[in-house]
Amino acid sequence: MLGANAYANALDFIQYEGRSPFPWPDEDLHGLSACYRLYPAADGWVFLAVPSDAEFREFAVRSGHPELAENPSFSSREARAANDAKLVEELSAIFVGRSADDWERLLAPHGIGCVRADGPADPVEHHVHPLARLVHRDDHLLQQQPGDPPPVG
Repeated sequence: MLGANAYANALDFIQYEGRSPFPWPDEDLHGLSACYRLYPAADGWVFLAVPSDAEFREFAVRSGHPELAENPSFSSREARAANDAKLVEELSAIFVGRSADDWERLLAPHGIGCVRADGPADPVEHHVHPLARLVHRDDHLLQQQPGDPPPVG
């Protein structure tokens, strides 16, 4: 039981000086960072996973945008993390230029983590307990939008 508790609460269970903060998804649940997230394509969505410098460079070249890897704002993992929002903008503009299937066919055979995806999850669905939907006891929660204040009473 202690092991299961430690596993379930690992983010709080393991603490040490210098520990990196745990990455949390953005508020739209598109991903953890510009290099590990969902992007809308011309039709559908793609999931990009290029966390290392080498993977990002290969992605930049294969996607037809080698200048991304040469840009000092994106040339290292640390630089990409510091300029994450700007990189999301850049990559979003690139991905809408092709279909999700085209991106997967172009990149996946070269070992680049880019695949067609179903799209982002509905944030509201993640806040309503599945049993509440079954018994309709919390219908007000089903109407609640992300960012709305919690219902009173």
